[in-house]
Amino acid sequence: MKERWIAVIAAEEQELAGLEEFMEDAEAVAGAAGCVYRTGRVGDYRVAAMRCGIGKVNAAVCAQAMIDRFHPVALINVGAAGAVAPGLSIYDLVVSEDVVQHDMDVTGLGYAPGVVPDQEESFFKADPELVSLAKLSAEAEEMTCHIGRIASGDLFVSNGEQRERIRRTFGALCAEMEGAAVAQACRRNEVPFVILRSISDNADTSAGVSYGEFSAEASGQAIRLLKRMLASFC
Repeated sequence: MKERWIAVIAAEEQELAGLEEFMEDAEAVAGAAGCVYRTGRVGDYRVAAMRCGIGKVNAAVCAQAMIDRFHPVALINVGAAGAVAPGLSIYDLVVSEDVVQHDMDVTGLGYAPGVVPDQEESFFKADPELVSLAKLSAEAEEMTCHIGRIASGDLFVSNGEQRERIRRTFGALCAEMEGAAVAQACRRNEVPFVILRSISDNADTSAGVSYGEFSAEASGQAIRLLKRMLASFC
């Protein structure tokens, strides 16, 4: 029987903390482009997890490497994010309905903000079944969960002007630095995906301090949701 893989990508080590202990027969495996995978088993599925590093290029390279190697039935990107929309609190969860690159700007050539020229889509829609599973898993864990748009860019959003531009232009709930790149790689390879984020800061002038204080716990909340989802696959 062909093994079924679920791929997990996070930017930082703390965003994967506790996942390896959750898997059976966990081991580290070297891969292409300097990647190191941690693989293991959760029920009937094999899981491959990797820290990609911060930023869209790192995320896209590693997503493609994982897709090429494991041919996953689903890819989940997990981590922390800054709140952009009002009404979100520290440690709230955000599950992607879709994802966009807020720093993709070819408006000088007549394209709308966020549009990637010559692509069929630029607002990458997450897999509805994975979104539903994330929502049900959050409810089972009694976690506050919001479903909507996540905006990604090579920018740590840390002032009100940046935050309001992203909210006003894209209607995003939160901002981070990898999800849309992972999503674009998945869509080009026809791999179902979902982006999971836990709020670590308010994407304002206090973001640097708040991220340092709350990001580890926020990452733990996202991993808690991921574990519940992985257990539900089995």
